[in-house]
Amino acid sequence: MNKHVFYEMKDWRAVTLNGPDALDFLHRMTTVNFKNFPPGSFSDCTFLTATGKLVAYFKIIAKEPGQYLALAAPGFSNVLSADKYLFETLEKFHFMEKFTITPLGDAYSYFRVAGTGTLPVISDFSFYPENLWTKNFWGAPHFDFDSCVVVEKNKVEDFKAKL
Repeated sequence: MNKHVFYEMKDWRAVTLNGPDALDFLHRMTTVNFKNFPPGSFSDCTFLTATGKLVAYFKIIAKEPGQYLALAAPGFSNVLSADKYLFETLEKFHFMEKFTITPLGDAYSYFRVAGTGTLPVISDFSFYPENLWTKNFWGAPHFDFDSCVVVEKNKVEDFKAKL
């Protein structure tokens, strides 16, 4: 019998970066080595000031070459939603590069999921890098999967129903 537990990590919001210079911009301006970040890759990512102050934290997924989905963490602004804050932060440093930054609001949902027999359900509804997220990070003997996954908003109800 398959058993799953999950919760939605509320208030994380999506931003896309699309275009031929997106990789170079992200490589220069964040803490991730985007030169070795092929499609399907996922990483925690931070945007720092020149003095090392944390300005933004987000999860980044390479969808295709030149196409990135960032999930902006809440809590960096008392005024703006997470996607608007990340958009404005990145846009301050975006000048001549050939790419666009687009806040998407809650177009995607971010879930923590654990369970047994979970991987086939996850695969049907979300995208994630298998090399990182199919590990049982907590070592719980009754889980064969413990991860975070990204689901398009229009698929969330079907995703929850399958779990």
